[in-house]
Amino acid sequence: MPIWEKDNKTSKYSPPDPKLYKEISKNRGTIPSIISENSEFKGNIKTDGEIQIDGTVRGNVTAKQIILGETGKIQGNATASFFRICGRLEGNGRAETIEITKTAIVKGHTYKKTISIEHGAKIVGNINELESTTAKVFKLQSLTKKKLKLGKIENNKED
Repeated sequence: MPIWEKDNKTSKYSPPDPKLYKEISKNRGTIPSIISENSEFKGNIKTDGEIQIDGTVRGNVTAKQIILGETGKIQGNATASFFRICGRLEGNGRAETIEITKTAIVKGHTYKKTISIEHGAKIVGNINELESTTAKVFKLQSLTKKKLKLGKIENNKED
């Protein structure tokens, strides 16, 4: 029978069991959020999962993992546990682990614990050690104490 002739048999559609979808999603893990090429997003993004950016984001990005594709661009700060930069970052990057590939352009400061930089990557900015939360609190406390001491000295001069 040719494919353009209609079959007289009637077929009944039965949707798959919804439990099957739950099992598939459990095995697959979390699906990353994607800003596709030729897309532009204005505003801040915050997610507990992974995000892949192949388009443009004008705002800050915070995620567990950020993959900035070759065509991707972030105009803002990016914070993650893992951050792979293949595209353009115009802002500060902050992550436990940062990978900067040969196609990357970074214009801003980078804060990391570990870093790998491929030959050919362009970086305009400083590369700094990522401070732990404890170090930040200690630094803030010492700055506050110094300001208090300066305030007392200035008050005593006025007397």
